[in-house]
Amino acid sequence: MPGESINLVSDYPDEFTTVTHVVHDASLANFPWLYADRPFVIDSVNVCAMGTAVGGTATLQLIEVVSGTIPTSGNIDSGTTVSSAISIAANTAATAGTITTTANTIATGSWLCVKAAAGGGTLGNFRGAIQIRMRTRQK
Repeated sequence: MPGESINLVSDYPDEFTTVTHVVHDASLANFPWLYADRPFVIDSVNVCAMGTAVGGTATLQLIEVVSGTIPTSGNIDSGTTVSSAISIAANTAATAGTITTTANTIATGSWLCVKAAAGGGTLGNFRGAIQIRMRTRQK
């Protein structure tokens, strides 16, 4: 069966979507999450933590790493802050982060990354989910 031609980004409509990343092992650390194939806007971020505490000062933030840059721990640490630091504790229902409304538009070619700091515990103990609500239509 032959292949099919691809749709270009300009061929598909605006997106209004919610994306969730479930963490169930020691993978919560600085990591690239979403690549922007066109500009998008982050409207909200929530974290749900289950199980063992990761330390009272553990935090999570959304960070933009600019187009043309490969995300690494170093440039995630120094990237553009999209959300406030969200405190992570054990068995916490959805905890909303504050969006930085002057920096929540992710440019084409950039990466939306997660920056996590263990604080008093270890990130290897974290179990839970990170959820963002985003859209491609700008006001």
